[in-house]
Amino acid sequence: MEEVVPSVQCVETSAGQSHRQAQEHNWLSLWHLLSLDAPTVAAVWTWFVAEATRASLPAVVPAAMFVAVWMLYAGDRLLDGVTGNEAMEERHRFHHRHRYGFAVALVVATGALVPLVVAIPWGILKLYLELAGPLFLWFAIVHSIAPARGLQLPKELIPGAFWAAAMFAPVWHGNGFQHGELAIAALCFGLLVTLNCWTIFAWEHQDVGQAHSSTQLGVRWLREATIAGIAMPLVATLFAGPLLTPIFCAIALAAALLWMLDRSRASLQPTHLRAAADLVLLTPLVLVAALR
Repeated sequence: MEEVVPSVQCVETSAGQSHRQAQEHNWLSLWHLLSLDAPTVAAVWTWFVAEATRASLPAVVPAAMFVAVWMLYAGDRLLDGVTGNEAMEERHRFHHRHRYGFAVALVVATGALVPLVVAIPWGILKLYLELAGPLFLWFAIVHSIAPARGLQLPKELIPGAFWAAAMFAPVWHGNGFQHGELAIAALCFGLLVTLNCWTIFAWEHQDVGQAHSSTQLGVRWLREATIAGIAMPLVATLFAGPLLTPIFCAIALAAALLWMLDRSRASLQPTHLRAAADLVLLTPLVLVAALR
């Protein structure tokens, strides 16, 4: 979810580069390059949390979540691509190369999102609107204020908070905020998203000395944090009710798969590895298939 494996300096002919990119652009890499990975994860977890807790969730909510998250991630990568920084990854270069197509798609997505948002029940929509303010403020800080002032931001830490709030908002609407087990589940999910961000950052940067202190700490203690990300939800299953147990199991399984992916990262191309980091977050689909 966070936005590389150390790059190798080499000279390529344009034909060779095109051939290499064509080889890399299979379904997995395109799922990532088209910014479909994060929206898929968001929609699946929004649906799964409500399904597991038996909360009433209109289908329009995960649909709106998919479109909104896609717009955020595509827009973020387009803005990153404008800088032309040599440190850009393939996802940024891909968005920059196809920026006009993405611009058209963003306009279409905006038109599709409006009726979806209007159809969301007011109680749920109110929570999302309250979350939208801090989210857009963060977006402005990342792309405007921080670059102008040379600020280092906890970019790998903040997404966990936003994702946890967004995925659990519909259930909080139905169950209220005074629900300890649900809060622990949201905390574990936020940690999972943070682990995803820290792991990707560790893959993509040899030197983390210029990163925010929270990112440096997370990368330095990544193994221990991953163990905690697996152990915490497993321990929580001992105390959680039957409704929340599948959520804790899905979180623990995703953290374990992320650890396994980290161990085998040398066998994957950078774009595939980055896409796989989000693919392992789709453990709710595995659990639902197994239970059925």
